[in-house]
Amino acid sequence: MLAAFSGFLLWRILVGDNSSCHCFGELADVKPAWSLVKNAVLAGLLALGWKADFRSDLKVWHVLAVGVLVAATVFITNPCDTCFGGRSAGSHSAAAGSLDRPVQTEISISDWEKIAPSLPLAGRRIVCLYSTGCKFCANCAAKMAGIIRHVGIPSEQVLCIFLALEEDMSDQVTEFYKEKGGGLVLPYTVMEAYAFLHLTNGKMPVVLLCEDGRIIREYDFLGLDEEEIAGFMME
Repeated sequence: MLAAFSGFLLWRILVGDNSSCHCFGELADVKPAWSLVKNAVLAGLLALGWKADFRSDLKVWHVLAVGVLVAATVFITNPCDTCFGGRSAGSHSAAAGSLDRPVQTEISISDWEKIAPSLPLAGRRIVCLYSTGCKFCANCAAKMAGIIRHVGIPSEQVLCIFLALEEDMSDQVTEFYKEKGGGLVLPYTVMEAYAFLHLTNGKMPVVLLCEDGRIIREYDFLGLDEEEIAGFMME
């Protein structure tokens, strides 16, 4: 089974799918390459355990200690939102499956209400606010590409808004989609830096679920909830 999953991870790496493998569910975002390394270490531990003389308690504890260290490393390098008293892993405003509750956002609602009418947001839409120079935005874009493909959300129902880092952002956005967005090209617009940072309160990435321009739910990178997004977009 470990070999089968490792083969699947290798295939994802080869096709350029860099979204989370979800090995640890919503607790941590683990890229396929890192997960492949984890599987290699686990395979080594399995081989070591197979050959070990389990009459020696010391060898058994060595194997167990390394296994625990491997698992702990994932959460040290990718701390979950619920670790150390952080936000819940569902979203900024509420736990997963609570779209009927009032939305509370990091987004400036007054700024959004001024901007939204000028954007193509009729019906249900996903809006992603990114900066091409932000590594967390890159990770979020890769994860969103995986969700969009897995759920089957049409690309025209997604709009990306990029922070304007220079006058012409076309090359940067193209490179972002190619290298960091899982190769998935989505409709986008660019927003002047002051307006973007004022809208997001300086925080990015931000992913919004909108209906006719009204914000229904807001997520940060670790709070992305595929089931909730799918339920909203495919309803």
